Amino acid sequence: MNKPFSDWFSRPPAHCHDGVYYFDSDRDADYFDESNVAIWRDGRMKRNFHSDFFLNNPASRRLVDHIVGQGVPVVEIACGPGMGLTPSVKRLAPDHVCLATDASALVIEEWKRYLDENEAVGNLELAQFSLMDIPFRDHTVPAYSSYIGLSSTRSGEEGHERALREIYRTLMQNGFLYTVETTWTDTEAMLRVFRETGKTPWSGLGSDHCAPTWRERFLHTGFEILSEEIFESRTLTADDNELGEASEQLGIEIGVFSKAYILQKH
Repeated sequence: MNKPFSDWFSRPPAHCHDGVYYFDSDRDADYFDESNVAIWRDGRMKRNFHSDFFLNNPASRRLVDHIVGQGVPVVEIACGPGMGLTPSVKRLAPDHVCLATDASALVIEEWKRYLDENEAVGNLELAQFSLMDIPFRDHTVPAYSSYIGLSSTRSGEEGHERALREIYRTLMQNGFLYTVETTWTDTEAMLRVFRETGKTPWSGLGSDHCAPTWRERFLHTGFEILSEEIFESRTLTADDNELGEASEQLGIEIGVFSKAYILQKH
């Protein structure tokens, strides 16, 4: 792995292979298997990497334009098989320095394979780690980006709080978090998917307490909200996360409402 990212780590990785650092964080990852890999290799990763989705949506386009305008290295967290905002950043600024990360080793391995075999792209590094245990030193990262990475965090509200604390801790003073986050509108449909797949629901899902909004979470962590804008209201898809893949396979629609944020640490 090249600088600056290799200089930011606060601890050595569990192992390193072909320039990618792995921190053994699969315990916090969505569960993917070879059936998912087959879908990704059958054109999904290519479509995601070349998608105009974020560039055509005015709210996310403003995030991407702001990232490019700042010109600083940016770390994509919980990138998943869609890689979040990073492909859009690279479309507008091919030389922009980016690090795409996910808790799933399989996701990172497949992105490495896809990029090596299909794309001549520079200044794009990969690493495996959990956003609830970010292996960077305090006050080192100039910017993070994410597309529903926080919303998909396991461990419910505790996971949200841990992830936001880690992001805030590792951001430089005046650093930025660019993120599109989701409010789930179909809790019962989500619980049905978990039941039918035999998997444990996310912690706190379906509880009676009133969860804080993302605005409240960001302000509580210490961020200044520079921009907050409606992104979309739609149905979760297989490109989003493991839950989206399962819901599509079962034919169960899960509604999501999303907002795009530009946040700054002071």
